[in-house]
Formats: sequence, structure tokens, C-alpha cells
Amino acid sequence: MKKILLGFLLIIALVAVSYYGAVRTDSRVKREYKSGYSKGEKEALAQKSRADSLESSLKQARGQFEDSLKILAMSHDAVVDSLQNTITSKDRELAAAAKARKVQTARKSDGGARKVTTTKSGFTHAQILDFYRSKLKALPADLSAYERRVALNEIRDETTRKFSITTKDLDSIREVNKLTE
Repeated sequence: MKKILLGFLLIIALVAVSYYGAVRTDSRVKREYKSGYSKGEKEALAQKSRADSLESSLKQARGQFEDSLKILAMSHDAVVDSLQNTITSKDRELAAAAKARKVQTARKSDGGARKVTTTKSGFTHAQILDFYRSKLKALPADLSAYERRVALNEIRDETTRKFSITTKDLDSIREVNKLTE
């Protein structure tokens, strides 16, 4: 019986030691879990703080780039507007100079005694000649002889249609003003 009692005590001691080891291991695992959890939580907060900081830096940089682009666009628009105004004013100056040149040329050719002659349709010879000459000047310089002849015929036809005159009248106006083309 002593042996049984001793065996039984040994079994109880073995169970007690196992239970104590399990409880200790469980408490150590829980403690390590809490420690790891708190470290992870701190690391997550630090990463979130870094991400928020990076996001705010990106927003700030994006805002600066947008502002820079707006400034560049406005300066480009100002340059384009300035160029358009310059082109417009130069076009006006050229038109005025061309008009003055036509007046001077007309005065020189007529010697100051220019007669204002009108056609049956009510247009002056000067208007008809100005239109005809403008069309002649608009022709490209690299036309062949045949192409130039066809283009001149088209210009004559267009002029007669526009001013409601005959080809004979146009030819006489050209002849009086010494226009050979």
C-alpha cells in the first residue's frame, strides 16, 4: 500500500508540476502577446503618423505645382495676348500704309487730275481696278504660263460678275489704266 500511496503522490506531484508549468507558460505567452501587441500598436501609430505627414507634404507640393502651373499659364496668356495685339496693330499699320501708297501711286500716275469715272453698275473704275489688282497680287509666283493664263481668265470672270460689267468694259478699263495683265 505504501507503494500505491507513493505512486499516487508521484502522479499528483507530476500533475501539479505539469499544471504549474502550463500556467506559467500561459501567463508568459499572454505577457508576450500583450507586449507584442503594444509594440505593434506603437509601430502602427508611428507609420500612420509618417503616412499622414507624407500625405500632407504631397498635398502641399501638389498645391505649389498647381500654383506654378497657373502662374505659367497666366504669363503665357499674357504673352499671347500681347502678340495678338501687336499683330493687330501692325496689320492696321500695313493696311494704312498700303492705302497711302495706292493714293500716292494714283496721284503720280494721273498727275493730280484724276477723273472719277463710273460704270453702268455704279462702281468706279478705281474700285474695279483695286479688286482686279488685289486678285493679281494674290496669285502665286510659281505658276506655269498655262496656269497663269487660266488664273487670269478666272480673275477677269470673277471681276465682271462681281461688278456686273462686260468683259469688253473690263478690257477698256484695263487699257485706259495701262494694265497689261
